[in-house]
Amino acid sequence: MKKLIIFMMTAVLLAACSNEETPDTPETQETPAADKQTNMGMEKGLKAGTTEQDYLSLSQDKVPINSKVKFTGIVLRFEQGTFELKSKTDDSSNEVVWVDDNRLSDRTEIPEGTTVTVYGTYDGKNDDGDPRLKGIFIDAE
Repeated sequence: MKKLIIFMMTAVLLAACSNEETPDTPETQETPAADKQTNMGMEKGLKAGTTEQDYLSLSQDKVPINSKVKFTGIVLRFEQGTFELKSKTDDSSNEVVWVDDNRLSDRTEIPEGTTVTVYGTYDGKNDDGDPRLKGIFIDAE
């Protein structure tokens, strides 16, 4: 009889120590709608602190490097991930701003002649003395 009790106790212990683990919390997957909503909130937050700048303030070094800026212009050309923009309010074609395309959103092609608003940071001037921006969000109008 003792052997039978010892055998049953061993069986109960082995059953209690099985390798099957049940998760305490169910795993949830983010839906594309929730992900898009998160991106929209991030976009609003990043755009909120920008200051609209014109060509003169950018070209005359009145804007600190790495400050958040907003610039509206017309796309003159696009080459190798860089936009050449002409100020929307200025008719002079030699006064351009270069924008590095660092968009966080989908990189859709923006045709020449399109008016765009760039949200990003001021990156100083290039070798030709033209202002350069890093565009995080580029909205076509």
